[in-house]
Amino acid sequence: MNLGKTTATEAAELIAYARGLDIDDLDGDGERLEARDWLFGDALHSRPLPINYGAIGGYSSPDNPAIYIAVATNDGFLRMIRNTRTGGAQSGEEVWAFMPRSAMPAQKVLRANGTGMTHPYTIDGAPVAFIQDRNQDGSIVASDGDRVYLYVGMRRGGKNYYALARTRAVSSAPTTRKATPSTSSTRKPVNSCGRPSRVAATADPGCSSTRA
Repeated sequence: MNLGKTTATEAAELIAYARGLDIDDLDGDGERLEARDWLFGDALHSRPLPINYGAIGGYSSPDNPAIYIAVATNDGFLRMIRNTRTGGAQSGEEVWAFMPRSAMPAQKVLRANGTGMTHPYTIDGAPVAFIQDRNQDGSIVASDGDRVYLYVGMRRGGKNYYALARTRAVSSAPTTRKATPSTSSTRKPVNSCGRPSRVAATADPGCSSTRA
């Protein structure tokens, strides 16, 4: 874990905080395993990206397709949010969230929330998607060979880019790869506001959570 210099107890508390628990009892009710009142970090430079998975898992197209919204927030998460339920009712449920290791040190700052602290940037970029619907039937079905890949950069939060395999929208533990601009290139390295000229890809399991 990249949570900074912490004890095992503090690390467990930071993980609980990152997952949305009221670990510091901010509402004063004596309950530390409940959800905090506000869980969603700022999406300062990220833009929500809707992805249409079509008629899958009880959804219908075109009346009520399976649409999920990917957005990055500066509390360190790339999130996937359900648009509607299979019956057509509005949802807004977060079905999974991914935090890369490079965003974990910000949890101490966010938890402290002290006066005069500098606003932390983590995953500050806008996600984009590569969608491959092989038979062009409007539905993303893995057995048809369809694929969805999500890509996001850290922008002000760092130089890394992350790629996530998201063919199944709601499955947990996404397959993830990290790419960092190479300083060995003869070209000038770029930050993650742009496109790297050379990248070195490595696995980054990060921290995933599924929350209702």
